[in-house]
Amino acid sequence: VREAKRLFGPIGSGAILGGIAGGYATNFLAPAIGSHNMIFPAAACLGACLMLISRMWQSYGRTQAFDADTFPAPVPGGGADAVLPQILNSPQLRLMAAILATSVIAARLVDYQFNAIVSHRITDKDQLASFLGFWMSNLNLISLMIQALATRKIIQRFGVGVSLFFLPWGILLGAAATLVHPALWSAVMIKLGEGGFKNSLNKSGMELLFLTVPKRLKSQAKSFIDIFVDAAAGGLSGVLLILLVYWLNIRPAQISLVIFAIILFWFFLIKKVRKAYIQAFSDKLCAASSTQDLPDGPIPGNLKIMERIAAALDDSDPSRILAMLRMTAGHFNESLVPSLRPLLSHPDPRVATAALSQLDLSRNTDVSKTASALVRSEDLALRTEAVRYLLHRSDTPVRFIQRLLDDEDFRISSAAMLCLVRHTLKSRRFSTIFDPERMVETELLNADARQDRGRASSTKQICAAAIRSGELHSLYPYLYLLMEDTDPDVVTAAIQAAGETRAPQFIRMLLSFLSRRSLFRKAAVTALKCYGDQILDLLEDSLSNPYMAYTARKHIPEILAASGSQRAVDILSGQLIQPDLAIRYEIIRALNRLRAKAPALVFNTAQIIPKVKKEADDYMELLGILYAQKSLDPSAASPSARNKAREQLIRGLESRLDESLERMFRLLGLKYPPTEIYNAWRGIRSGDEELRLNAMEFLDNLLDGDLKTIIMPVVETWQIPGRGFLPDNNGRTPDPVEAGIRLLQGQDDLLKQKTLNYLIYTPDDRYIPHLAALLNSQSRGVRHMARMVLNKTGRFNPGTRSAAKGRRFNF
Repeated sequence: VREAKRLFGPIGSGAILGGIAGGYATNFLAPAIGSHNMIFPAAACLGACLMLISRMWQSYGRTQAFDADTFPAPVPGGGADAVLPQILNSPQLRLMAAILATSVIAARLVDYQFNAIVSHRITDKDQLASFLGFWMSNLNLISLMIQALATRKIIQRFGVGVSLFFLPWGILLGAAATLVHPALWSAVMIKLGEGGFKNSLNKSGMELLFLTVPKRLKSQAKSFIDIFVDAAAGGLSGVLLILLVYWLNIRPAQISLVIFAIILFWFFLIKKVRKAYIQAFSDKLCAASSTQDLPDGPIPGNLKIMERIAAALDDSDPSRILAMLRMTAGHFNESLVPSLRPLLSHPDPRVATAALSQLDLSRNTDVSKTASALVRSEDLALRTEAVRYLLHRSDTPVRFIQRLLDDEDFRISSAAMLCLVRHTLKSRRFSTIFDPERMVETELLNADARQDRGRASSTKQICAAAIRSGELHSLYPYLYLLMEDTDPDVVTAAIQAAGETRAPQFIRMLLSFLSRRSLFRKAAVTALKCYGDQILDLLEDSLSNPYMAYTARKHIPEILAASGSQRAVDILSGQLIQPDLAIRYEIIRALNRLRAKAPALVFNTAQIIPKVKKEADDYMELLGILYAQKSLDPSAASPSARNKAREQLIRGLESRLDESLERMFRLLGLKYPPTEIYNAWRGIRSGDEELRLNAMEFLDNLLDGDLKTIIMPVVETWQIPGRGFLPDNNGRTPDPVEAGIRLLQGQDDLLKQKTLNYLIYTPDDRYIPHLAALLNSQSRGVRHMARMVLNKTGRFNPGTRSAAKGRRFNF
């Protein structure tokens, strides 16, 4: 596709050059030999064409292999009867045929207007032939200039769709001039508008539209459209002219009114074919995506959807089954029971719990026997759900729950207590009989006295869940104690419980867990998501606070996105200026989640272009630095440690380039359809050459002009073997020392450390001022590495008391 855009212009210029030469030859020969004798030079030109075609065919036959890829199999049937249904069934081919027919009809009307006006003004046949030859040559000269100077640039900058608008606009302006003042100049103007773009920009655009057509259909569809549709449209235009001129007695100038109506329809077709063209590339990219197509939600009673749900529930992947069970929650249908019952014995307790919860809604199915066995499960959630199921079907619920509370098996009694606490929210009778607050507090106070530490830990976890589930406000202070427990599992359970209460008093403490160990951090993120909009202002302040722990700030965007609100979008959009690349990535990722989850939210797309440009500039700078490192000669005489450090730096640069490209595409996903941008990103990074080219062409037509000039040079670097290089703005590659200084002055601490590690083996005095500045870096690793490099150079005197009190240098 990219090569086609480059070559269609020069190749198409051949026909235009012939038109120029023929026109000027007619201007010279018609007065000399007479217009009636011009047929002989024309015959000579056609004879020369036959010889050139024969020579080209012989040359092509000797150099090209007749394989299936070069000559794809024709459509079965072979004739127009077989091709026509294919064209009618393809929205893109159907629109292309309609555009060609419309353009042919408009061109015939323009020809009639031009010839009628010119023949009315010039009555001498030889003068008329000379005039036509002269202006036909000028027309082709203008067409050649457009083809040579503008076609490639217009198509590359604006895409195929926009390039097709030039011809109808040219005809429209000429038709307006002819309607207002039908004279030679207006006739020439409408002909220049039609001929100047027809054989240059419009022809190249139409040829490019065929690139998305499957190979096996392309040649025959193109022949059918170029021959049959063109001829049929020409015949239809003749009938139309007979109707207009001879039946309705419309003057040539008034033909412009008909042209106006045709142009409006033409514009409509171009807009439609542009969407179809982009969709064709999008379909190719989507076909390569491994994303499974699951329904957004079941519709009770729809047999086809129920069959798809049943098939999904039979999947071997527990995560897919859980996703489907969540989607079907609230849309239970009795036809799902045969698919749900086997899930009760699923090895993943989460699947069994979700299946039992849905089966509890069934009026015709009783799985009490299975639920009784599940009461002794090792998983607390499954045990509790089993008790709840049995409680709903008990004739004496109070005696039933009391019997389970008194059971000697701790697994049963603990599940019964948790189920009871939840049930008291709906039943005042149960709350009066059992007093859940006293029951939970008693268990908590006696937990540490138990000799079995495992049971003590389980008791605390269950009590934390009970405080949350039963909304036992008087016991909330115990959650503070449990969050300070020595058992990590108890702490995690208390964090989750505190978040689910959504009580404001826990917010600050939960934020502090974001900078703790991974287990607690993950639980804190989940807990803080429960608060929704009520903590957005606090999260905004924390995200913008550079003194807050990095590990805590990194997870705040995810929490903000969980609220799904417009306020979260505004906060995250305002934080795109974050200098830290990792935090900026998390912010963009959070915005992507919001865009996918809530398309109705408003995103400030105007600020995306400068952000993408900044990412693209950083990408190209890193690419230049990478080239500078790769251009160094890793000679065998160099120490192995030095080469290893250099390779680590190169890998770090390549990793950052990949991350920068992902950030750019994620930003594009805020302006354009996220799924299509995601598929394009996968296509660009794919090892399949054809898929990469399809992704590039898709972006070339999807992106607006400003974004296209930013993104396409970046994307094209992936086409250069070995992650090639595009020169920087000054047209030169950076010096290795200059490249190292750029990295040391940047915002990326990881690349700084890898650069410093490499500089240990390549000391250079030009780095020293920049190394000194890094001794006050906020990153401990950067400070340590900078000190090591300075020690290596012998310019750093470690005889200092502290970094805060200053360092002495020997410059």
